[in-house]
Amino acid sequence: VLTGTDYARLTARHPNLVAVKMGGDAIAAMEDILRQAPNLQGFFTEFGYAALRDRYECGLLAALTAAQPAKAHAMLTARGAALAELLGEVRQVHHAIKSAIDPVATHIDGAYDKIYVKRHHPDFPLRLLPPYAYPDDGAVERFAAGLPASWQ
Repeated sequence: VLTGTDYARLTARHPNLVAVKMGGDAIAAMEDILRQAPNLQGFFTEFGYAALRDRYECGLLAALTAAQPAKAHAMLTARGAALAELLGEVRQVHHAIKSAIDPVATHIDGAYDKIYVKRHHPDFPLRLLPPYAYPDDGAVERFAAGLPASWQ
């Protein structure tokens, strides 16, 4: 994992390095990059974006909000308490998707993404190519049951 110091050194040598994308909730590492390599544009998934957006210019890398694109748009425009409230909803979505599928057999972003799409397009296949396992047909219903009311 590259640190802010690494990115500062790399951006000095490579002017075409203009952005970094990161998922997860390693907020300190994300902030370190933004502080030490301020010429980089940071794109973070919802947890990092919500934690850093009020203090830094950064972009949203929609992961969990891909389940409800209007919520991704809402995160882009929200600040302060409204952003924190949306993050609370996103945490529920995170729990819902993790609870909907076998975390060992189908731990691949594509499996989550297929559930998000199938929820809106019932004919969309959940199948993934081997060697990847894919969620069973009940995963979409289990996921939907765990969503916050505002995501229904």
